[in-house]
Amino acid sequence: MNKVMKRIAVLLCIVFIAPSILSCIPTLNMVSTASAASTKASLGITSGTIGVYSTPEYLYIEHYNSNATYTFTSSDSKIAIVDEYGIVTGVKKGKTTILVNETLNGETVKIGTYTANVVTASLYKEELNVGINSYGYVPIQFLNNKATYTYKSSDTSVLKVDKDGSLEGIKQGKATISVSETYNKKTTKIGSYTVNVIPAALGLKEVEVPVSDVSYNEVYIDYRNSKATYTFKSSDTKVVKVDKQGFITGVKEGSATITVSETYNKKTRKVGTLKVNVVGPYIHPDWRSIEIGINSSNYLSGLFYIAYQNYEATYTCESSDPAIVSVQNQVDAWGYSSYMVNGVSLGTATLTVYEEYNGNKKEIGTVKVTVKEFPIKEFYINPYYLEADKDALSIDYYLNYDYSYSSISYYFYIDPYNTTTPVTYTSSNEAVATVDEKGVVTPVSTGTTQITATCGEYKGSIEIVVKPAEDNPYFY
Repeated sequence: MNKVMKRIAVLLCIVFIAPSILSCIPTLNMVSTASAASTKASLGITSGTIGVYSTPEYLYIEHYNSNATYTFTSSDSKIAIVDEYGIVTGVKKGKTTILVNETLNGETVKIGTYTANVVTASLYKEELNVGINSYGYVPIQFLNNKATYTYKSSDTSVLKVDKDGSLEGIKQGKATISVSETYNKKTTKIGSYTVNVIPAALGLKEVEVPVSDVSYNEVYIDYRNSKATYTFKSSDTKVVKVDKQGFITGVKEGSATITVSETYNKKTRKVGTLKVNVVGPYIHPDWRSIEIGINSSNYLSGLFYIAYQNYEATYTCESSDPAIVSVQNQVDAWGYSSYMVNGVSLGTATLTVYEEYNGNKKEIGTVKVTVKEFPIKEFYINPYYLEADKDALSIDYYLNYDYSYSSISYYFYIDPYNTTTPVTYTSSNEAVATVDEKGVVTPVSTGTTQITATCGEYKGSIEIVVKPAEDNPYFY
């Protein structure tokens, strides 16, 4: 695997610990020093249990240094092996340790060890439930991917099991599934499960739904019989409606019950009743006091959480002091309107929020909004986007292509994300590409230019390479 592919593989593995990586990078003033970690690298985990040729363990490194090389060595490769990316695979039952070293500037240091406890496949201890004419599977923990497994039912008139461990309930009752493993020409019984075949039952006894024209919830039936038919009946269709598939619609605020019946083998039985509470929208208590930045513009829908929101309704608001917080209805290029909340000056104002639905408008709550400054703390190129063999980010642009819906700002890490410190963008060669105040780059002619972003005391540049339109892979 070449260097670029190796780098991509490592980046994919560490994407879920990006915050740890980001903490290693102090500023953007010198992009080439982004990977020179001020915090020493260490192992994210130091021990674990894995199966013989089962799901491997990935030894992720906290404060990963992209300028360093990491090596992984197993103290006993007959028990567990580890590859160049720190992926540990169990070979046979036992314990071993994995030594992890870091080499930087010709110096090699130990950053930690991982103890691998390798075990054989086993069964969970719980009993299983399967519905009549319903399906399940036999769960095996630490399943050996190089082994084969066989399954046997103690009573196939109650429960069937196929060669892959899939279960099928036949009739109400109880049966035992025995499981054997064949590995290296040796067959071992690893255990058995007691399986209860039971009739369908309601998964919930009570639910809450919003008022809406659309069905968002479904009557959930556990162990549903695939050969049976189900009917649903509401006690009050003026409050709750339910269709023949069991989808619920809240008509107006209040409560009603849904009775569920099952017909199987020409016999009908009551499965149960579900209480449905139709709840009107309100501002969640955790969002009744918020902060926004001065000179910022925010979508009303993204500022706070409306519980039991009706997605068929329109939500608007009014400000108690437009000189501090103003609101306006904004229509985008596609004709969709959105309420925007703007921080105008430092201070506090109250938003009164309304819902408009079926020609009616009602107040659903208030939100205290404080307008303040959020000065920049950190600003640098996100290292996830750095190319393997470069210290700075290089991006290809193509002539005659519309980039108006993308911004160079996406490549930067900003803390806080809602900073009120202005970001400015400049191009070193506007004959090649220009950039506007939002970081949108417009290619002008083929060539290379540097787009520099400045935010307070922070500054960094990204190389833009403008190529001919015919080279654009997105043109067909």
